[in-house]
Amino acid sequence: MRLKKNEFYKKTIFLVITIFFIIIILLKISRDIIKNEIVNFLQSQTGNEFFIQIVNSKIEYLAERELKESEIKFYKNNLIKIKDKFKFLLDE
Repeated sequence: MRLKKNEFYKKTIFLVITIFFIIIILLKISRDIIKNEIVNFLQSQTGNEFFIQIVNSKIEYLAERELKESEIKFYKNNLIKIKDKFKFLLDE
């Protein structure tokens, strides 16, 4: 009787550990598939259009609202850096 009970526990523990590892493997595969789909989207024309639309929306939002003094300094400093970095393009 004791031997059968012992075997039952061994089988149960083995089954639980096996299921645990199967779940971990499935989760890793799912994560990789999702990651690949995101990368494919970001590199596609649709992804580019999506980001362009977001940037256009943000630019419009900034243009239509009043900026705080700290925001004005932030944008001014960064726009000057961008202008200096790409000055060679503007000079042509």
